[in-house]
Order: sequence, then C-alpha cells, then structure tokens
Amino acid sequence: MATLSEQFSYSKLRKYFSFFEFYYYVVKRSPKRYNLSNGHSMDYLTILMTPYILWILSMFLFLIVGFGWATVLFMVIGALCVLNLMFTHSVYREAYEIQRRLNEERRENEYNEKRKKFQEERTRAELHRIVGYNQLYALLGIKPTTDINVIKKAYRQKAKQHHPDKGGDELTFIGIKKAYDTILTFVDSKAKI
Repeated sequence: MATLSEQFSYSKLRKYFSFFEFYYYVVKRSPKRYNLSNGHSMDYLTILMTPYILWILSMFLFLIVGFGWATVLFMVIGALCVLNLMFTHSVYREAYEIQRRLNEERRENEYNEKRKKFQEERTRAELHRIVGYNQLYALLGIKPTTDINVIKKAYRQKAKQHHPDKGGDELTFIGIKKAYDTILTFVDSKAKI
C-alpha cells in the first residue's frame, strides 16, 4: 500500500496528465470521460489549457529557431487547441444532457411513487369509508342498499325500539340517528352522481 506522501505526490502529478487521461477515456469510450470534462473540476481546466501551454512553448521555439518546421508545429498546435476546446465542450454538453435526462427520470420516478402512494392511501380511505358505511347499515339492521324507503323503514323501527321515551338507551338512539343521517347523505350524493 502506498504511503500518504506517495499518494499525495501522485494526486498532484495526476492533475497535470488529465489531458492525456481524458483522451484515453475518450478512445476507450469510458464514462469516466464525463467526470473529467465536468466544468467544475480542475481536470477540466487542465484539459483545456494543456494544448495552449504547448502552443505557447511552440511560440518560443518559433522565436528561437525561426521559420521552418517550428512554423508548422506552431500552426498544428494552434489547430489542436481549437479542436480540443470544441471537442471538450461537446463532451461536456453530452455529459450535461445525460445528467439532465437522469434528473428528469429521477423526478418522474419520484412523482410516480408519490402518485402511487397517494392512490393507495386514497383506496385505503375509500375502503375504510365503505367499511364504515357497512357498519352504519348494520346499526340500522339492514344490508347496504340505496333504496331510501328501506332505509327510512329500518330507521323508524330502530328509533321506536331504542327511543328514550319508550325506555331505550339515549346513546344508542343518538348513534342510530347519526347513522341514518350519514347513510341518507351518502345515498343522496350517489344519486346525484
């Protein structure tokens, strides 16, 4: 295992060779090229600046040596700088589009999960409501129905049986009255639909 000083020196050297590393990953079609072309990293600046540094060095060579092969080298490296800038930017845009698509898919999945959860809760609430209405019908002593005459007849019978003036329990009578009112509201709302 490398020591801390070796790791530190490697990481310092690595940033100077990120230009070559970037093109190595481009040739291999590795997704790591997107990490290196990320516009927020130091590697991105190194990738962009390496050809310019070579271009500046070739200018000094041109000034020292004069015309001839130094001129050709100067022009070739100048073209390399422009092509590198264009290519690096296109990889950066491609990485941006991939990230944007992934974010859209993530947001869509989150939305679908929330929607599914909402629908499940809504279904559970609807089932709870139906079970609640079934219990109300049971309190009146009938099966669930939308026939208002059957509901009224059952209510009248239960009300006579449990009315406090006739010796019945007051709380039971109030429960029957609330069940009757709730069922009528439910049946009326279903009839309007």
